[in-house]
Amino acid sequence: MVDTPPFLRDFGDCTLEPSPLVTMGETVITKFVSGHPRNNPMMEGTFFVVEILNEDTSEWELVTTDGDWNTK
Repeated sequence: MVDTPPFLRDFGDCTLEPSPLVTMGETVITKFVSGHPRNNPMMEGTFFVVEILNEDTSEWELVTTDGDWNTK
């Protein structure tokens, strides 16, 4: 199977941006351009991550990945 992104889009482009501010317990929805996962099995890897910016250290911290039940 050959994957190509839609016209004028690249893989990873966000097509529905999440709100920049959310409260605990709120559902966040975003959409992005991706290919079929069987074209790149990424053994021992992940297709996406959710991170939060730590304002004290200015570093991104992992919140969850595509393996978490909450991201299904």
